[in-house]
Amino acid sequence: MQATSCPALFAGSLMPDGSGIYVATNGDPTQLTDGQFDLRPSWSPDGSRIAFAGDLSGRAGRPSMNLYKVDVNGGELERLTEDPGVGVLQWSPRGGMIAFTRSLRSQFTDAVFVIGEDGTGERMLEEGARLVSWLANGEAVLVDSGRELWTIDVSSGARNERRNQPESFLRELPCQNGLHEIIGR
Repeated sequence: MQATSCPALFAGSLMPDGSGIYVATNGDPTQLTDGQFDLRPSWSPDGSRIAFAGDLSGRAGRPSMNLYKVDVNGGELERLTEDPGVGVLQWSPRGGMIAFTRSLRSQFTDAVFVIGEDGTGERMLEEGARLVSWLANGEAVLVDSGRELWTIDVSSGARNERRNQPESFLRELPCQNGLHEIIGR
């Protein structure tokens, strides 16, 4: 069930201390996380949880981003991935899964992955591509190579080419509050 109205959600660069993820209800921000590198928050479809990329290692230097989730009413952060390099992410419109990109440093490329919202079943869908968005049916993701777009069925891994057809996939993207959510493009 899609929340009819969600509080504002933003990463800490808008706040004076520049860290963490905040939810603003009625204009009053509530801090959910306090990590210096907590980025790219994404709502669960029911509005009760947030997934985000973060580095909670405490090491100095380049951030080592993993996928985390947290309940918006408080609670412990839960780490969902073991390997760093998480980039953009988005919760499936039906819940149950999160799609994300990861930098494959050994190949100097990005890849699209999915994982269960409980942290199980992580698998790579496509190497050399970036996630753009889940389709509204929650069964496929739209991905981008920088030159072309295509969809990948999450269950089968089947690829459906979408060259030069932006109007065809825009009708299939989720719409919340009258806006299509397209990430990473």
